[in-house]
This record gives sequence, structure tokens and C-alpha cells, in this order.
Amino acid sequence: MLRRFLTNALFFLLPAFAIGIVIYHQEFNREKTVLEIQAIESLLGQNEQIINEFNYIVSDLMFLAEQHELQRLFDKATQEQRDILATEYRLFAAKKKFYDQIRFLDETGMEIARANFNAGNPNIVPIEKLQNKGKRYYFRDAFLLERGEVFFSPFDLNIENGQIERPLKPMIRFGTPVFDQAGQKRGIVLLNYLGSRLLTKLEQRAANASSDIMLVNAKGFWLKGTQPEQEWGFMYDRDNTFGNSFPKEWQQIIKTQSGQFDTHNGLFTFMTIHPLLEGQKSSTGAQHAFSPSLASLGAQDYYWKMISHVPASRLQAISRQIISQMAIPAIALVLFILVIIAFLTQSRIKHIKAEAALRESEERFKAIVAAIPIPMAITRLSDGCFLYANEHYGECFNISPAQLIDQTSHNLCHLSDREQLSALLEKDGYIHNMELKTKPIEGKSFWIMASFHPMTFNGELAMIGVVYDITKRKKTEKKLQQQHEFLQDVIDSLDHPFYVIDVNTYQIGVANSATKKLGLYPGATCYTLTHRRSEPCTGINDPCPLRDIKKTKKPFIVEHIHFDKAGNPRNVEVHGFPILDRHGNVSQMIEYSLDVTERKRTQEQLYKQNEELQVQNEQLDAFAHQLAELQKQKIYQLNKAYERFVPREFLALLDKQSIIDVQLGDQVEKEITVLFSDIRGFTRLSEKMTPQDNFEFINTYLGLMEPIIHQHNGFIDKYIGDAIMGLFPTHADDAVKGAIAMLKKLRQFNPILQKRGKQTIEVGIGLNTGLLMLGTVGGQNRMDGTVISDAVNLASRVEQLTKTYGTSLLITEQTYQKLSDPSHYKIRVIDRVTVKGKTEPVTIYEVFDALPPILIELISKTLADFEHGFQSFHDEEFEKAQGFFEKVLQINNYDQAAQVYLEQCRTVLGMMIPEKPSILIVDDMPFNITLLSTFLSLNNFEVLSANNGYTALEMLETKRPHLILLDVLMPGIDGFETCQRLKAKEKFKDIPVIFMTALADTVNKVKGLNLGAVDYITRPFQQEEVLARVKTHLHIRYLQQQLQ
Repeated sequence: MLRRFLTNALFFLLPAFAIGIVIYHQEFNREKTVLEIQAIESLLGQNEQIINEFNYIVSDLMFLAEQHELQRLFDKATQEQRDILATEYRLFAAKKKFYDQIRFLDETGMEIARANFNAGNPNIVPIEKLQNKGKRYYFRDAFLLERGEVFFSPFDLNIENGQIERPLKPMIRFGTPVFDQAGQKRGIVLLNYLGSRLLTKLEQRAANASSDIMLVNAKGFWLKGTQPEQEWGFMYDRDNTFGNSFPKEWQQIIKTQSGQFDTHNGLFTFMTIHPLLEGQKSSTGAQHAFSPSLASLGAQDYYWKMISHVPASRLQAISRQIISQMAIPAIALVLFILVIIAFLTQSRIKHIKAEAALRESEERFKAIVAAIPIPMAITRLSDGCFLYANEHYGECFNISPAQLIDQTSHNLCHLSDREQLSALLEKDGYIHNMELKTKPIEGKSFWIMASFHPMTFNGELAMIGVVYDITKRKKTEKKLQQQHEFLQDVIDSLDHPFYVIDVNTYQIGVANSATKKLGLYPGATCYTLTHRRSEPCTGINDPCPLRDIKKTKKPFIVEHIHFDKAGNPRNVEVHGFPILDRHGNVSQMIEYSLDVTERKRTQEQLYKQNEELQVQNEQLDAFAHQLAELQKQKIYQLNKAYERFVPREFLALLDKQSIIDVQLGDQVEKEITVLFSDIRGFTRLSEKMTPQDNFEFINTYLGLMEPIIHQHNGFIDKYIGDAIMGLFPTHADDAVKGAIAMLKKLRQFNPILQKRGKQTIEVGIGLNTGLLMLGTVGGQNRMDGTVISDAVNLASRVEQLTKTYGTSLLITEQTYQKLSDPSHYKIRVIDRVTVKGKTEPVTIYEVFDALPPILIELISKTLADFEHGFQSFHDEEFEKAQGFFEKVLQINNYDQAAQVYLEQCRTVLGMMIPEKPSILIVDDMPFNITLLSTFLSLNNFEVLSANNGYTALEMLETKRPHLILLDVLMPGIDGFETCQRLKAKEKFKDIPVIFMTALADTVNKVKGLNLGAVDYITRPFQQEEVLARVKTHLHIRYLQQQLQ
């Protein structure tokens, strides 16, 4: 027993051990594959994060390079302007929180304005602490770039005052050259990006990763390693690189852009990061503070390598973990197999003992079978040879049982039955009461009924068979069959279906060929003829006469509906006759049927046709109604869906019921009032918002304006960014009232913006009324609804004039004339413009009903003076007009339109050389004033005089001379300071100033010209020279004004 147990154990345990090894390798490879996928996904995410961060920084840099305050500094390099720029930098650093320094360096490398982040407390660096960075590589490399190009410094540590700053501050410097309005390169804007932010993001993203994330530069120096002492080796002259730690791996990494491989040091996944875009440049940088960079680097030369490393120790830990996880199940499996083997061994021993007992039982079985008086035999299952036969079996076949042994049982059967016998045994494994014809014995064959069942005999699979002689019964059955065939031939001669039915079971006993053609054979129920029923007939159209005929015992005739073999219904006339048994009861019924289908069909054809026609008419009416309703609903849904893109008013004007009715080229001419509305300064406002904020802001604003337009019988033709183009087809009053309502709604919306910390907005609205062609334009695959007319262009032009005159709502003369009663509105004339392509000017009116009440009151109070000034201006009476507009501004200094006209009057008057030009002489010496006044007056000049700079500046507020002769040396404020203050005011900037001085040195002359003077005269005066210079500069000034 032990030997059998050990053999079985070895047989089962060897495959189990092999399967365990395969499972281990599959699980280890699966875990490794997970690590590989995680490493690749981690590096892709890190790369995307770095690129997005750098794009964001470049966007900030280009914004600062085009900053308005920087251009102001170029125009006027004062300390005040420097402070404004530095304050802007400080606020920018506080807002962004990831720029350590923001600064502007001039063309020499000197810091002009600088703000430090100062660890979260931004401050402006005082002027005395600003440094010259002209020798640093990043200044030189950035200053060499062209407009729009960006310099990226290498990723290194910050250096202050020639030393690496402590604590360490990783830094990337982003720079771009700055140009003034003349296109002259004036310096660079430099951002010191806190690289620790980028490294912290890398650490956070890799916190839950199963690998170590490292960042190295192109030479393999660690920017982010697994240990701090590995990092920034190139800043300390340390040859501490990734290549020294992993030389073979580094050689494989630098050959390709990305990849993944494993060595004895673990699993390595790497990716090359190119942070520079086209047009961006970097350089090799410099290790020492004032060393130049060795070379310039383009977008493809500047790169980092990001490496994910899973150490070999971590892979070994995974292997040990898998082995430990498999150990307990493996031990349990071995124990289970050993238990099964022990059980099987014990079962085998029991089986051997059972076989011995079975052989003893078979011997007893033979004795019992020999005593049974029935022919019985046992044959081997595999070949059919006899194993045993009793005496009665031998007598049946007239052969002794001993002669049957080792003969096959098939040899006793007739050849025609052998194949059937073999097929049944193979199919079912046994035979029950099969009728067989024997092989001729002594020249005669006879019939037997046999049954065979499986058994075990002497340890072999066998069949036990029992047979009976049925020869006499077969002869009787043959005679009955011959009689039946004769009767069948008789009834088959009948043309109509003829059959006999059992009145109790409803089964057909005898049927002629006509009945069989219907698919009915003996044994079928009669009611399958009628409607394919599974129960006796009970309907009005198929009455069942069997119950009545059993009572009456009389023949009958009824009409039924039968089905032919193909399933087609047939109308039949059924005739039935009872058959009585020996007791006088009806046991069967003879029935035959006549096909009357054609007759019935002829009778019912007209009725059915009329009935079907009526039903079809009703169905067509119902379908037509449903189709009309469905089409109406679909058109409604389609119109509702398109209303958001094509207003229903647009369809109504084209006389279309649905969007599907619109065809390319549909058009109609109609008088319509066009509204143009635009947010002022939206481009500047949008630059301060993200794209998402822009969309939310525009949709909020348009969502406020759109309902107002619809409430006043208008509709939106199109949105043009933040602009609205609306159409009012009903009446000009609707358009004016709608525009006023829009402006009032905006006044309510602005306080809400202020509470949210947002900038308030102003809009300009222009209205014009005229004939428009409204229709569809485009191609076969894309068309749009629009309006075309000069009236549309004029409405757009009028909206643009709102910016010029500082007004909110302007209407044209055409709209004004279409108003039902203009006196219902607050209106004043504002301009006359000549439209392109037209010869006659168009009068423009301002509607100021939507202004605050105080401004409405002020404009109404000055309305008469404004209209007089307007009329005088267009009559070219500019001095008279100037007086009216000055009166308006004395009362209402918020009136921008009056201010525009006043400046135009002054400009025109300033361009005209008067008959007696006025000259202001500023000198502290009375003799000089008298001398100059005398000969200038004699030459037809009007002379004004002041004995010091203060008096001259006060005099200019009320009297405007055409030229100023200004002495340099004066008490109080000298001529230079007086000129500087005068040129600082916009309204005096264009008055020519000629210095009068006894100082002949070049320095003072240059200083005076730099302050804005146009010339200088030295004393003692030469009258001809003074007169020539004064006339020359007056003429030059006149020519300049003509050109402007």
C-alpha cells in the first residue's frame, strides 16, 4: 500500500510544482508590467505639467514686455515713473507668488526697476541697491535676441553679489528684449522663476508613485535627485552626475528621446523634455558669476532628461512578496493532494476486494438462470459472443448451449435485422421487446421477440437476453393486414376525404388518400382539420356532431372550415354516418366532406370587398390625420430648436412658416432700425481675464441685454464677440426705448461688478433707420441670414462715434425723423458726418435719457450754449464757437463732447497764423523786455510780457501766445525749470519756446533743447536774427499743424 501511495504522490505533485513556477513568473511579470505602465504615465504627466508651466511663464513675460508703464518710462525717464513700474512689478510678484525677482534692465545691464518676492512679502528694491548685471550671461544672451524671441536660462542656483545664495534657491531666468515705440531696443525684462515650485510639483506628483523620479540636465547633472547631496553638482565643480552613478544606463538614455529598459540596477524609464518652443532660445550658462555662456542653444539643443527608476531591491521585494503569498496556498494544495492520493489508494484496495465478491455472485447467478423456464443467454458486449445460455435457449434455436459458446449472437439473426439491432444497442445501450426474424434453421425461419440489458459477467461487460417465439402471432397479423389493405383500396377510390372516427377519442382510424392529402393520417384527431385545434370543436362555424350522433344514432350534414396540407382554409360540407357496436351503441362514425370553398367565396366576395374598402378608407383618414399632426409637431420642434440661431422674427419678415421653408437667396426689402452696441475697452479688459472668465463675462452681459431687445419688439441679428447687432422692424421709438433700457440696466449691473471686485464697463450704442435688404447668403452647404444696406454701415459708424464724444447713445437724422414725438426724449445734436460713398452729411443726435439725473440736469442746463457752439463751429466761426463751449464746460466739466469741440476749435485757431501773432517775453530785466517789445510791435506782433517764471505760467492759463521768448537766468525758478513745467502740461506742449541767454556753452544749449525748446538766441540781441528766428519757427509750427 505504501509503494502505491508514493507512486501516486509523485505522479500528482510534479505537475503541481510546474504549474506553481508558471504562476509565479506570470504574477511577477504582471506586477512588473504595472510598474512599467505607471512609470510611463507618471513621466507623461510630469512632461505636460512642465510644458504648461513654461507656456504660462512666457505669457506673463510677453505681457510685461508690452506693458504700458514701461513705454511711459521710455517716454519720460523720471524717478516717479520708475517707482510706478516697480510698484507694478511688486503687485505682479505678490499676485503670481512664483517669481523671485521681476526686473527691467537697460541696454547696459543696469537694473532700472526691480521687485523681490522676499519669501511671500514682496518689496521694491531701493535705487541704491540696484545692481548692474551687464556681465552676467543671461543679460548678454537675452539682449542679443530679436523682438518676440524669449531667452530661457539653464536651470541653476541663484547667485547674489557673486555668491550662490543661501539657502539654495533653484532658478530659471526668462528674458526678452524690450523695444520703444520707435523700434529701438531699450533693454530686457527678466523674470527669475522659483524653480523650487517646479521641483515641488514634481515631488507631489511622484509622491504616490512606486518609482524614484529624477530630473537631470543634458550633461547628466541632477536637478532633482533621490538625495539632496546629489543635486546641482555643476554649480560646485563636483562631478556628481547620473552617468557616474549609472554609466551603462546613461549611455543608453542619451541615445534616444525616450524608452524603457531594465538592468541589474533595476527598471529605468526615461523621457526627453524640450521646454523651449520655436523662437525661444537658451545658452549653456556659466558656473561662475561673471563668466559668459559658452554657446547659444536652440529649442532642440536645450533639453532635460526625466528618469523613473525602480531599484533592483524593490523588484526583489516584489518577488519575495509573491513567493510568500503563494507559499500557504501551495502547502495547502500539497496537503490536499496527499489526502486525495491516500483516499484513492484506499478506494482501489476496496475495489479489488469487491471484484472477488462479484465473481462469486456471478456463479450463483448462473445457477438461478439455469432453473428459470425462459430462453435466456449472456453475450459479451464487445463482440457479441455467447458467454452462457440456458437449456431453454438452446431448445428455442434447436442447438445445444455448449455449441453456442464463443459464437456471436448476430449469426442467429436474419441479415436484414442485424444492422437495426446493432444501431439500437449502440444508441440506447439496451433493447426491449424487439421483433426479429431468425436465420433459417434446417431450412425454416421463425419470429422471436427479444429484450437485451447490460450487466457484468465474470468481470466482463456483457448483455443478458430473453427471447420468445412469436411465429404464430405474426401469421395472424399478416392476414389482418391483407384485409385492411383491401378495404383501403376501396375507400382510396373515392374523390372526397373519407375517414372513420372513434367517437370517444376523436382519433381517425381509417383514412383514404384524399384525407391524407390534407395531412391527416390514422391516429390524428379529427379536430386538427378545423382551425388546427388541440381540443374538440365547439364553435358556431365548426359544430361538433359526435355527442348528438351518439344520442340520436342518425346521419348528419354540417358545414365546417377545414385546412389543407399547405395550411389554406377550405369551406367543406361534412356528411356523417354512425357505426354501431354489438351492443347497439355508436362506437365509430364514418365521415366524408365535400369542398364548397368556391361557392362560399363567391357568396362572400362582394361583402368582404365592401367591408375591407370601408376599413381601408377609415385607416387612410386616420393615418392622414396622424401624419398632419406629426408634421406640425416636427415643424414646431424644428422652429424652436433653430430660434436660438435664426430668430422667428427673421422668418416672419421673409414670410416663412418654418426654417425648412427658407431657401438660399430669399430676400425682402423693409425699413428697419439697426442697433449696434459695443463694450468700450473690452480688449484691454479681456487681457486681464482667463478665456473661461471672458466667456462667462460676455454671456452674463449678453444675457442681460438680449431680453430687453425682445421686450421692445426687436431681435438679435448676430453677436460679434462682445458686440450686438439688433434689428427693430416695427418702429424707431422701440429701438430708442430699448437702447435707453439697455443703458439703465447696465447702470444697475455695474454696482454688482464693483461688489465682486470686477471692473465696471461702459457701452456705446448707435441707431440708424433705413431700407434694408434682409435675406439669406452663402452656398449650398452653409448659409446664413443677414441684412445688407448702407444703413447698417452707418449704424456701425455712429456707434464708433460714441467713443469720440464720450456718449452712450447716438442716433442718426433718419432715426430722429422717424420718432413719433422727439420731445418725449432728452436729445441734442452732436455732429454732422459724411458717410463713405455719400455727398450729403448726416446729422447725429445724442439721446441722454439713460444718464444719471445730475448729468441730465447739467446737459439740459447747457443745451442752448452747446447748440449755439455747434452751429458756430459748422459755420466756421471758431472763436465764437470756442466761447460757447467754454461756457458749457464751466457749468458741466463732464461734457466730453463739448471738450472735443473746444479742442478742435483751439487746434484750428492754433493752425491759423493771425495778422498779429502774439509773443510772450519772459525776462527779469525790464530793459530787455522794452527792447524786444518795441521792435516786435513795429513788425506787427502783439507782445505780452512777464518778469519771472511763476507769472508766465499763471498768464498762460488765460492767454495763449503763439511763441515764447524765455530768459534762462531768472530769480525764483529759472528758464529751464519754467520750460520743463510748461512742457509737462499737454495743452502748452506745442507752443514753440526760444531761449534767450548770455551763456554760450554747448552744455546749456543742449539742456535747453532737451527740455523742449526749439531754438536759442544769445545776447546781445541782433534784431534781424531775432525777427528771422521768430518768423521761421512760427511758420514751421503752422506747417506742422497743417500736416497733423
